[in-house]
Amino acid sequence: MLSRCVRRGACALPARGRAMGAASTARISTASVFSRASKDYSGVWLGASAFGGALALGGSVLFSESAVDAEAPFKDLIPPPQFALWSNVPLGDKHKIALCEWPADQSNHNGDPRTASIDALFTWVRDSGYDGVEMSCGYFASRYFRNMPLEKAAACAKEAAERYGLEIFGTNVWWCYDFGDEDMNWGKQLMEMRREIGLTKAMGGKYVTFQMWLPPKYLNTGGSYRRDDDYLDLVARRIEDLHAACWEQGMNCYIETHVDRVTEDPEAFNKIVDRCRIPNVEVNGDVSHYIYRAFRPDAPDVARILSKMGHTHQRLARAHGDLSADCKKPKKDWKERGLTWQAFHFSKAGLEGGLSSRVICGESGPMHGVDDPLTLDAKLVPLYRFMASYADASAKGKAPNIQSPDDVKNPWKTKGKIKLKGKLKKEEKKKKKKRKKDEKDKKKKKIK
Repeated sequence: MLSRCVRRGACALPARGRAMGAASTARISTASVFSRASKDYSGVWLGASAFGGALALGGSVLFSESAVDAEAPFKDLIPPPQFALWSNVPLGDKHKIALCEWPADQSNHNGDPRTASIDALFTWVRDSGYDGVEMSCGYFASRYFRNMPLEKAAACAKEAAERYGLEIFGTNVWWCYDFGDEDMNWGKQLMEMRREIGLTKAMGGKYVTFQMWLPPKYLNTGGSYRRDDDYLDLVARRIEDLHAACWEQGMNCYIETHVDRVTEDPEAFNKIVDRCRIPNVEVNGDVSHYIYRAFRPDAPDVARILSKMGHTHQRLARAHGDLSADCKKPKKDWKERGLTWQAFHFSKAGLEGGLSSRVICGESGPMHGVDDPLTLDAKLVPLYRFMASYADASAKGKAPNIQSPDDVKNPWKTKGKIKLKGKLKKEEKKKKKKRKKDEKDKKKKKIK
């Protein structure tokens, strides 16, 4: 066994692996990595990241023995926080809001002038009140930087966003397929995912969210995959692989709730999470996929998924109706407990404690009754700001107990700021007064 430690100051980073000859490669099963009680995986990170080895490629960690034996290059290397903690980490202090790729992508196909160039896109995003976008390098490369290497396109996209005072927060990988047949090579798929993660990081992004497709035999079956233990185990291993691929590059990882994906059935997905050897799998809560099927946020399986929400895509949806619904007058709709209120009410449990991504993403979809997703999404910016304000307050343990639109002033009048009114306002004043009194009492005790 390799016994040498790589050190940074007083912190010893044990290099894990088995020597197999000077010219050979050392392999560590991901099963052994995930089953360790210790959260110190820094040695594996050094092997995977410093030497270009794929942490979870085909179920193995790869790194060169000769490189591990060379101690000198590692004096100043420490693992990314995600990898060291084996968990996603908060990506900022305050929550921000972003425009997703889907509404912009469809508008571009229709020749919309707002997305005709990258300058037009970022002008629209900035002027509409967003803090940035969640978009893939492929989107920018295929529309604005054709015939350019992806790495260079990533750098150009980042530069353009910064020019407008915007951020590219992350990427939604909607094409994560694993059908388990002979034609499907998960190792190659994972290598593509790792490259996408790297390109996202090059654009300044800090997270990647994945849509993991169901295989054809389980599509449109009402969740029958929940009874296939072998398949549930396989998906759990894939989720571990995706997390490891993100964490080794210092990126957060989320699995999106979505119909036709492994998350469409809450019971099945919770079974998958239980099989994962990761202490804290977080989801990208695209709750519209639950709302339009009239799920209840307090149903046990749904509530458990919401408790794992570390990121969110927001879209208006109508129960027993449209997955993507239009709203001509959102200010009036909120007052009448319509689609805007329902989106907040359903998401509220997921916003508790704040999102680790620190981003609320608008993703109004160009489908059903929505023919202008960019305009609709921009009209919903006050709702996203309201959600961000609630998540900020909740992260500090100070979220008001909002149970009705009547508890707050209309977000479209306050530009998304939470301003309480009525009975709740009086209750929160009493709580605030009590908190101040408790703080004073603590100080007095310390002095004594």
